[in-house]
Amino acid sequence: MRILDKNNEIILSLEDYKSLIKRIENLENKLHAEDIEKRGRKMFMDKPSKTLGESITELMQDVSEEEWEKLPSDGSKQHDHYIYGSPKRE
Repeated sequence: MRILDKNNEIILSLEDYKSLIKRIENLENKLHAEDIEKRGRKMFMDKPSKTLGESITELMQDVSEEEWEKLPSDGSKQHDHYIYGSPKRE
């Protein structure tokens, strides 16, 4: 198969067309990978707008006192029990 122009002259052979498409796809993949790498680098290089502690404090403000009271008081000591259902430790 050949790609012809309006004067029936060959523009691209099928093999050349496939090769060109493959090169374009490879270039797109390379550019996409470079873009992802740049975004990742920027994300880790930029100073965060908030510290982790500030973010946690902000999230905790939305939890009512009633909800805090529902949490077990021994949660840190008995975390295996509350997470996995294992017997409580004494």
